[in-house]
Amino acid sequence: MSTSRTTVRRFAPQDDTHSADQCCKTIAQALSPASSDGIFSSNPKDSIARWTAMLGNYCRRQSKDQLLHTLPGFESSALAYRFSEASPEDAPEPLGIIDLGQYSRAETAPMRVEFLKWLGENRKAFFEVHGDFLILSFLGTKPEMQGQGMGSLVLDHLDDLADEQGIWTYLEASTEDSRRLYKRHGYEDISHKAWVPKDFGVDLDTKLDIFLMGRPPKPAKTANGL
Repeated sequence: MSTSRTTVRRFAPQDDTHSADQCCKTIAQALSPASSDGIFSSNPKDSIARWTAMLGNYCRRQSKDQLLHTLPGFESSALAYRFSEASPEDAPEPLGIIDLGQYSRAETAPMRVEFLKWLGENRKAFFEVHGDFLILSFLGTKPEMQGQGMGSLVLDHLDDLADEQGIWTYLEASTEDSRRLYKRHGYEDISHKAWVPKDFGVDLDTKLDIFLMGRPPKPAKTANGL
């Protein structure tokens, strides 16, 4: 059995809400500040609150799914789950969903809509080619623990899970540092797009780079199911 499998815990948010909150906190701290904060956030100082709310909404929408993966002390955590088919667009929202509008920059709303549409279309296109896949939505390590291989432990664990099922892994990287990490783990570039606010009539001198990446399955190391 791999070292990562004996170290990383996997669970559903509803089974341990306290640990779920800790995972969200770790990822939010790692992502803040993110390149998208200055584009989509009304106040970049709210970065951690914005990411925490966003991650919390993921957990509420998929509270029964084992989508949280974390080291014992929450040094590094990930949100990843098996992507099959998109949920119905008219599915009712669960209780407790936080309105992210309070953190949003109104003038970049059209860009955000197009950005999310593009992500959704690419996920569906990837599914049409490869079938079910493991989607790594977020991976983050506490700032004071970064550079010590913590994120690689969690990523090894996720790679093992995908390999056991013989399915691809898919992710959307937003920095060159994270892209390099994923490349070291066998992820391949699929597509890249730079989102520029000025293209949407917003006078912000910045951009958001997104690198779509995938990893083909390898021979499984263990016999546990995904």
